[in-house]
Amino acid sequence: MQRDEQEQLKDSGFVCFKSPEDAAKALNAMNKQQLGDGTILLVSKHISKRENNLSRDPKHVAPIQRNLTKNFDSNLFVKNIPTAITEEQFKQEFEKFGPVISVRFRTNPHVSLATYKQGFVLFSEVDNAKLAIKNLDQANIFGNKPISVDFWVSK
Repeated sequence: MQRDEQEQLKDSGFVCFKSPEDAAKALNAMNKQQLGDGTILLVSKHISKRENNLSRDPKHVAPIQRNLTKNFDSNLFVKNIPTAITEEQFKQEFEKFGPVISVRFRTNPHVSLATYKQGFVLFSEVDNAKLAIKNLDQANIFGNKPISVDFWVSK
């Protein structure tokens, strides 16, 4: 495990396998699995920046981007969430459509008096995310203004 400047364990680490087959098995078995403390593992193949840059071809997606897209294929971006809504309330609404790995709100330090905020919902399965989009996009579940729900897209 890696440690930060204060010698605290980081939330990420690396595992080196002897064979690519064993690495693929571990990735498939452990990705999006819940640990005993409730933490969800997100596992992906490590790709160095050098490797990523060498493989850049305008016709293909870069390997790091491909890893992000695969790991977060069930991640939703939600807009128009009233600031009074808590992460727990937010999560409860989305859990109606399947197991949720995590929810996060995007904070903007430059907007202190904002009425609405944005958030992310990561489902364990893509089908659950699709169902949530179908049922919640443009729904007035938190008040008068409908929320906007769609798949998250990396920039």
